[in-house]
Amino acid sequence: MLTRPDLADKHASEARRALLAVTRGYGEDRGIFEHFPAAVRWVRARLSAAGLAQVRYIEYSYWNEISGGSRLAADAANNLRAGVRPYGVSNQRFIRAARLIIQPRPPHMRGR
Repeated sequence: MLTRPDLADKHASEARRALLAVTRGYGEDRGIFEHFPAAVRWVRARLSAAGLAQVRYIEYSYWNEISGGSRLAADAANNLRAGVRPYGVSNQRFIRAARLIIQPRPPHMRGR
């Protein structure tokens, strides 16, 4: 539903929207989507490692804090490793997600 969405499936699209609303405030004018425009065009893009290293987080207090103000993911990762906890919030969910991403997938899961 998330990594290979069927955009023609209205119910799945509604479920994705609801998930983003609950977890991040999308469509509810809160969280990272505070003052976010209602009409946007979403795209999925592939980036090289060098290109990804240049991407900056959005201008948002949490991301500014965790990256030491640079808004670069590499700086945030170094701060996570050093135990930085912006606003006293645990970063274990990010660490778990990163471990899942870098773990090799079992043969039956490859290509998904």
